[in-house]
Amino acid sequence: AGRLGHGAQDEHRLVEHAGATQVARDSQRMVIGPWPHWMNRERVLNGMHFGEGAIIDGAGQARSTYVVRGAWSELWDLELTNSDPTRFSPITSHDARPNTLVNEASHTKYVNLIVHDGGVAFFSYATAVDVEVSGAILYNNGWQGPSRGHGHALYVKSSAGPVVLRDNVMFNQYGYGVHVYADGGSGPLNNVTVEGNVAFNNG
Repeated sequence: AGRLGHGAQDEHRLVEHAGATQVARDSQRMVIGPWPHWMNRERVLNGMHFGEGAIIDGAGQARSTYVVRGAWSELWDLELTNSDPTRFSPITSHDARPNTLVNEASHTKYVNLIVHDGGVAFFSYATAVDVEVSGAILYNNGWQGPSRGHGHALYVKSSAGPVVLRDNVMFNQYGYGVHVYADGGSGPLNNVTVEGNVAFNNG
């Protein structure tokens, strides 16, 4: 089974996910933070023990698989997925397949992730500032609704920013590769950098 270990590394608290698939259920989905005032940083790494990396699988739950709420959190080299094979919703719904990774915090970094076969692969709220997603591979996310496909690779809102989406590869989404968006009347869309990404066969 997978191992979840804790240890200190510089000023970061280190959490290593190592070993076999870890399944996040409704009662125990992965939620990172918020942290006490004395523990202001979190770095989550995929521990490559014996050549094995963790896979976070959200199959069987109705809510987002992995939610980051702690400021200064960093996720590196993780693989996240949803092995539920259902890809069609007979009703129009924006959450027929749960989001895989959700950012609710500021000063966060997501590096070299693999996110596939989820709903929306990565979503970030408009209130989050100083957010970076780089080096990710995102593919086969989303589902088919009655009128169109839903589920984007990178779905980002930003009232103030900065938000940086850099050097990611996105393909085979039911929705868009990159969706930087704000609803009319819900606030501005500011300070988002989309640079060096590759997207194909989306939508």
